[in-house]
Amino acid sequence: MRNRIFTPLFLSEHKLEQGQTYLWVCSLLLILAVSAIAGFYNLFSTFRPYDDEGYWMMAIRLLLEGGILYDDVYIPYGPVSLVFKEILHGVMDVSITNTNFRWVTLAIWCLLSFTASILIKRISSSKILSLIAYITTFLYMGAFVNEPGHPQELIALFVVFLALIQTFRGCLLYTSDAADERS
Repeated sequence: MRNRIFTPLFLSEHKLEQGQTYLWVCSLLLILAVSAIAGFYNLFSTFRPYDDEGYWMMAIRLLLEGGILYDDVYIPYGPVSLVFKEILHGVMDVSITNTNFRWVTLAIWCLLSFTASILIKRISSSKILSLIAYITTFLYMGAFVNEPGHPQELIALFVVFLALIQTFRGCLLYTSDAADERS
């Protein structure tokens, strides 16, 4: 049985922790909204003269029309990112346009930053560091603006997502038995 003298103190600490979590979630959502607006502005007002975006759009269109990869359609990267593009544009029937490419880039950009934020929160247990991680990742990955639709977006997202998976016990890539054997 709990001592009644300490019960109010316990409840107040619990409420304080709930308030801090609520503040962190609100801050993260605010930063997400601001970054999405800034990303939208940058993506939809920038065009690079070397036009990698058009190259990727043509390559994906040719692949969806039945072109053979590395034979009819030359792409200097591996086929993994094309699986995502085929699902998006072939199966889900999202039209291949500059606008859609940029919307997908914005979604991946924000998701990457959010995933990095959660990763840092899980590693450090610091809500402040997780917010800094979101902002830093979003600013650093601003290079996505230069080449919407480029495979680098998915590669970055997969790398951070795999790191996040490693923070969960019982995942396929992390076992406590293996860690115990090493020590």
